[in-house]
Amino acid sequence: MHDWITTDIEIKVGSNVSDESLDGIHGVIKEVDQASEKITVKLYNGVTSTLSADCLELVSPERRDHVKIVGGEYRNLLGVLISVDGSDGVVKLSEGSEIKVLSMSILAKHKP
Repeated sequence: MHDWITTDIEIKVGSNVSDESLDGIHGVIKEVDQASEKITVKLYNGVTSTLSADCLELVSPERRDHVKIVGGEYRNLLGVLISVDGSDGVVKLSEGSEIKVLSMSILAKHKP
């Protein structure tokens, strides 16, 4: 299972999904079953589906988006993406209001 898989983040269903009607649809991860490696996703088309982690793609946040850190020492902390500088994002953490410069590859749109 991908290291970035966690709840309450926006994903996009990839083209390798068995149900082609779901290809490209965005949604939010609601539950992660580590044992079976199945992910329950509430899709923006109103459908709730259980999918393999291999079918999911992380949606990169944009400036001013609420973010969840999905990797590294700050994993699972929340914040707001203040700016993007190349492959790095400047994040104001919700806890303590610290400012961190983090790789965009470990930032996800937070969707509680």
